Amino acid sequence: MSLLWEVTRSTAMVGTLALSAMVTLGVLAASPASRIPRFLSQALHRNVAALAVALVTAHVVTVLADPYVPLTWTDGLVPFAASYKSVGTAIGTLGVDVLVVVAATSLLRGRMTHRAWRTVHLTGYALWPLAIAHGLLVGTDNQAVRWICLGGTAPVLAAALWRAGSAPSPGAVR
Repeated sequence: MSLLWEVTRSTAMVGTLALSAMVTLGVLAASPASRIPRFLSQALHRNVAALAVALVTAHVVTVLADPYVPLTWTDGLVPFAASYKSVGTAIGTLGVDVLVVVAATSLLRGRMTHRAWRTVHLTGYALWPLAIAHGLLVGTDNQAVRWICLGGTAPVLAAALWRAGSAPSPGAVR
């Protein structure tokens, strides 16, 4: 196995866990019932998001640099352009596109209205299931990928259920 393959595989797996942590922290940070100070939970969410972006970027670069799978930069940015495992690759490409948009708007947050930023930022929730589906459809180390995806799914679902259960009732004053 080549070094590029090992880096591709490891950045995919650790990146999936980082994306799961990012979503979990985002859900918890936005919860009105969170006991963690908002500035702390949001800072942790932003730092984990930066790590996830770095890992996904490294994953894409190494996939495209590895001659084993014939993918081009267009394949990495345009969904359904790749012939290799076209559906799974397209899902991953779409996830990268969402990640780029959410990361860019997060960097430009101070120049946007809160409503516009929040609208775009909420599309980030689509990123996580895209990453999970991409891993399950394209991942070549199926047993490890399944465990990584399952391990990442548990905290995201737990946070979503906790947040749904702790949401204020309609008409409640915050």
